Amino acid sequence: MNCSTNGIWKKITVALMLGLFMVAPQFSQAHEHTMNMSQHKMPAAFEKLKQLVGTWTGSGVMHGKQMDYTVTYELTAGGSAVVEREFAGTPHEMMSVFYPEGNGVVVTHYCMLGNQPHMVLTNSSGNTLTFQMQGNSGIASAQEPHMHGLALTFIDADHIKATWTAYAKGKKSEVTVMDLTKKS
Repeated sequence: MNCSTNGIWKKITVALMLGLFMVAPQFSQAHEHTMNMSQHKMPAAFEKLKQLVGTWTGSGVMHGKQMDYTVTYELTAGGSAVVEREFAGTPHEMMSVFYPEGNGVVVTHYCMLGNQPHMVLTNSSGNTLTFQMQGNSGIASAQEPHMHGLALTFIDADHIKATWTAYAKGKKSEVTVMDLTKKS
């Protein structure tokens, strides 16, 4: 290498080093912001939902017949959402996403009926979290069949009861109760 090439490389190296020193604090601040987000205080009801993470099995009656269920819950989005899956891998697969909204908790149910009813936590007394639709968010009209409510009762660390209330033509049409036991 000759002297002029060597001088150019020194200038490039100095410029790169200065650039890194200027950018490094920004990376540190971004990391600190990310860490602070995961430490954000969540509503007590959402903390209770996080206890569901795992695989649950059980049975219940749907459409008048006894059925076996496998339901999974997983934490996602940096701990800010709980995803529930039922009938995974089948044409009837459904998913519900629970997440904090303001000081409360909401759930959007992605239904096999093709709608996405949005429910709000209306009661969290004792060991039961009760979600109900408010308005028609996620459905075309109150007349179409949809899940309208959910009550999750925490029996103990390994047992829950999920009570889903369906509506059709503007009124309650069916209640499905699932008694579930935690497997993992």
